[in-house]
Amino acid sequence: MNFKLKQIESIDKKHYKGKVFDLTVEKDHSYNIQGIIVHNSICTTRIQTGHGVPGLQTIFDCARSDRNAKIIADGGLKNSGDIVKALAAGADAVMLGSLLAGTSESPGRLFRSATGELRKEYRGMASAEAQMAWRGKVSSLEGVAHSVPFRGSLYTILEDLERGIRSGLSYSGARSIKELQAKAQWIRQTGASQVESSAHIKVR
Repeated sequence: MNFKLKQIESIDKKHYKGKVFDLTVEKDHSYNIQGIIVHNSICTTRIQTGHGVPGLQTIFDCARSDRNAKIIADGGLKNSGDIVKALAAGADAVMLGSLLAGTSESPGRLFRSATGELRKEYRGMASAEAQMAWRGKVSSLEGVAHSVPFRGSLYTILEDLERGIRSGLSYSGARSIKELQAKAQWIRQTGASQVESSAHIKVR
C-alpha cells in the first residue's frame, strides 16, 4: 500500500437541509457544532455533561440530509468492522485515534513502565494534561490521559485494517464504498448478541 499525506488548504462551510451542523474551532481549540457534542474514545463529555449523540447515529443523520460534502466518521471506531459499519452508514472516510495510538508514527512520549513494558502516552485534548499543555489552564475535564502499549510500525496496523475492510465489503457484495452504502442492510441487536458476536470460547 502507498499512502500520501495532503495538507488541508481550506474548509468551505455549507448549509444543508436537515439536522447537520458546521464544525467550528474556537481560539482555545475547543470544538463547537451548534450544540452537538464531538465525542471519541478518550472523551468523557457525554458522561461529564449529559450531552451527546452516539457516533453511528450522527452518520445516519448526516447521510440522510440534503448535503454536498463528504462525511468523516470520528470516534468509537475500535476495529475494521466498525470502519465498515461507519462507511456503510454513509461516511466517506474515517478518522482514527485509539486504533493508531501507540505506533511509532503517533505523537506522545515513549517510555518504559515499571514492569518493563514499552508504552506511549495517549490523551484527549480536553484532559487536564492536554489543556495545561496547549493553553496553560484547565476548565471542564471532558477527556482522559492514558498510555497504551507500544505497537511498532503503523504500516502493519493499516494492512490489517485494509484486509478487514476489504472482507467486509465482500460480504455485502460491494466493490466500492458507494456500492456498500447501497447494499448494506441493518438490524438491531441486543446486548447478549453483542457478546455472541465476539470470540467467547475459553482459552486455557
